[in-house]
Amino acid sequence: MLLSLAQLDQGQLEWRQPALGRKFELSGEAGTYARLELKGLDGASGQGITARAQFSFERQGMLKSHINIRLGTSEQNFAVYEPNFTGKKGTLTYAGGQTLEFQATNFFDTEWQWLTPAGDGLIGFKLQRAGKPSAMVFLADEALERVDLDLLLLLGFYLLLQKKQELGSNER
Repeated sequence: MLLSLAQLDQGQLEWRQPALGRKFELSGEAGTYARLELKGLDGASGQGITARAQFSFERQGMLKSHINIRLGTSEQNFAVYEPNFTGKKGTLTYAGGQTLEFQATNFFDTEWQWLTPAGDGLIGFKLQRAGKPSAMVFLADEALERVDLDLLLLLGFYLLLQKKQELGSNER
């Protein structure tokens, strides 16, 4: 059973891969808050779940790729994420028109943040370079009050896994 993000405090959070395969967990001192699983041979789609919501992510397009985000089993897009041409940032656009940016905040692309339109940081991810994919997660106080907290935590790590996969395929 997953713990509710509504009771989340500012303790240590980490995305990690508990075993072999393509399943990941967001855990803190109290237990597990979210799960993410990559689907398909190329990992282009994913399923994320928290105690409050379930999302599906599907990468589409080659030259101008984007990610469709759906809530539960809906066929309608809840939001769309579009990376810019460098891949170092992108825009999440909700169906209602609201936007957030996701961008690398250091030269080595090991630190990423969700930013408000005003440029305020909401959620930060710090990738661990060695071993299985993992990331420490840092939350601003405002992030705890957001109704889209679940989505931002799941989508942020999904995007980092996609980035890691792209880099891995370019090294071959």
